[in-house]
Amino acid sequence: MYISIGLGVVAFLLFVYFWPAFRTTAYPLAEPLVSGYGATKGFARILPSFVSSYVTSHTMLSHKIESLELDIERLENEVAEKDARIRAYDEASAASEDHTASVVVMYPLAEDVTSLYSTILLSKGYKDGVEENAMVYVRGRQAVCTVIKVYNETSLCELLSKGRRVVEGVTASSSVTLSLVGEGGGSFIMQIPSDVPIDIGETVYLRSDHSFTLGTVVSIKKDEQATGSVLYVRGAYNPVTSSVLYTDITYEN
Repeated sequence: MYISIGLGVVAFLLFVYFWPAFRTTAYPLAEPLVSGYGATKGFARILPSFVSSYVTSHTMLSHKIESLELDIERLENEVAEKDARIRAYDEASAASEDHTASVVVMYPLAEDVTSLYSTILLSKGYKDGVEENAMVYVRGRQAVCTVIKVYNETSLCELLSKGRRVVEGVTASSSVTLSLVGEGGGSFIMQIPSDVPIDIGETVYLRSDHSFTLGTVVSIKKDEQATGSVLYVRGAYNPVTSSVLYTDITYEN
């Protein structure tokens, strides 16, 4: 028993005596292990919080982007309308200030694919203030269709570019009326005399309301079987990708 105690005392004294030298040698070896353990433990504690914060931030960012896109489209519509008023300011435009207009945002609903290039079923109807013959447009007040039927919660809109439908337009540089024939999906075509002053890239406005645009002149080709040319106009509406549409609801002040 005394021998065991004596050996323990000797071992303790030797440990105390040699500890400074041992610590100096062992610390550089142990430090990476201790630091690695601490970092791993901290990362394991932070990781769940990071993942949760990332998912939450991504969802909030997606909603924010969607909201900003709608704001941008609304501002583009307002700018286009004000530009049109500046171009055609007269007594009639001044009188229009006696009315208050609000914008209704609508979305296209699923339809039979055979109607894709002729009509659109919209997500707003009578209870939202939509009326027959109302003009429906996309961002920048690009005219798309006119309402032909109104139901309680939905409405049916006929494309201005529906096949063989004729829509009258005009360019800013010419007072010549363009009787554009629809080709579906936002495209129009028309035969014009060679002396009509129209250039590629010009904007074509709706003749009955210059605050709306029908599209842009994308091509003018010589018609080999006639004395004139063939005019091609392309609008901004794409029945496959356009997902937000608008119409104006006017109230008397």
